[in-house]
Amino acid sequence: MPQKRRPPPQKTHSETIGQRLARLRRERGLNQTEVASSLGVSQATVSAYERDAARLVSDHIVALTSILQVSSDELLGV
Repeated sequence: MPQKRRPPPQKTHSETIGQRLARLRRERGLNQTEVASSLGVSQATVSAYERDAARLVSDHIVALTSILQVSSDELLGV
């Protein structure tokens, strides 16, 4: 008897903004200190953003799109 095909597994985990920020930063070869310097904040603040321990403020979202050369939609996962 032929086996039934199973549908591909559903994606159960979506990337958080912090995880996306960390991934995009690493893909561009930047470290947290470099991003922090460009934003005018401490490295600890960038770390908090990447751990989703702090919310990104609108000014930093705009600046990050320039630093990472992505759209705000891509950064925010829209």
